[in-house]
Amino acid sequence: MKILSDNKEIHFSKKDLPFLVSGKQGTGSSLFSVMLAIDIFRQGNKVLFFSSFPMAKDDLFKELTSEEKEKVTLIKPNEPPYDKQLLVIDSGEESELIKTLDQILDLKERIILIKNADNYSLALFEKIKKHPLRIVSGDLDSGVWGDQTEVEAFPTKIFFSWPKQYSHKKLSDPIKYQGILLKGGMESIVSLEK
Repeated sequence: MKILSDNKEIHFSKKDLPFLVSGKQGTGSSLFSVMLAIDIFRQGNKVLFFSSFPMAKDDLFKELTSEEKEKVTLIKPNEPPYDKQLLVIDSGEESELIKTLDQILDLKERIILIKNADNYSLALFEKIKKHPLRIVSGDLDSGVWGDQTEVEAFPTKIFFSWPKQYSHKKLSDPIKYQGILLKGGMESIVSLEK
């Protein structure tokens, strides 16, 4: 799938990070986050992908070619992470991610994508908040993280639904399966295309 911005293919890179993707369940933000991880991986970046939902990992692996899968390590609990381009943590347990973050030798070069961030505690966000190469995806109105997230600290933001903390803004409402990209004072519509 391709990522589109105003119907033109777009690729995000390290210069767009840190990056926030926010959306309620059923808005398209989950699939977008998976495709974003794949697009960044396909550009040659090292990625650490973490989600609490097995379906997200299934979607990720379905989209990869067999050649790309050779560059992926599915990290099982109590296994050291291997030095492959894409690391996917098999467990959706926050403690496994925190432990893995401490074991990865090339973490400074690696883009961390945390999907379903609303399922995790503030301890995880404290652990990664200074890592500049991070993508955080989830529903800002759910869980404990939304109230603590400084939305303006993310130079790139995509909203598939407007969180409460943005309700005062006079911005157009996202259409289902489309997000509003806010970056550098600009607004555009993002979507996926097969």
